[in-house]
Amino acid sequence: METLDERIASKQESALAARSSDIAGQTMLQSVVEDVLGSLGAKAFHNFKGDAMAIWRQVSKATGPTVGNADDIIGKEFKLERFYVHQIQLAQEGQGEYVDAVRCVLIDPSDNAFAFVSTGIAGDLARIISTFGMGPYLPPIIVKIVSFTTAKKRKSYSIQPA
Repeated sequence: METLDERIASKQESALAARSSDIAGQTMLQSVVEDVLGSLGAKAFHNFKGDAMAIWRQVSKATGPTVGNADDIIGKEFKLERFYVHQIQLAQEGQGEYVDAVRCVLIDPSDNAFAFVSTGIAGDLARIISTFGMGPYLPPIIVKIVSFTTAKKRKSYSIQPA
């Protein structure tokens, strides 16, 4: 009969085996990967389709230097086809500390991408997903991004039907 310690050890081994990942031909424990790289990979989601290379290209586009200035689409119709949402860290002004924030990248059928760090955009995107599903949205959903000032005098954004 197995002792309690043996059962616990067995469960721990099973859990570690279930969490292992194949990385470049090596088997590494997920906890080691997270210790070295952080858990950024787990803190993102998107609605991209295609093989691994196609998805990687889209993720690189959404997180790379060619993402457009969000102010360029304020008040204009935007054809929302895809999105990429991920966690980032922002420096607190004057405090030298970082805070976690959510960055939403909206992408149109021509691969134009625009990023927002806005709880308003994140909440509206969540409502779009709950209404239309994950997408990609074919045909695209025609939306308008609006900017407004909150009661506390903060600039905020919202995704509205066009």
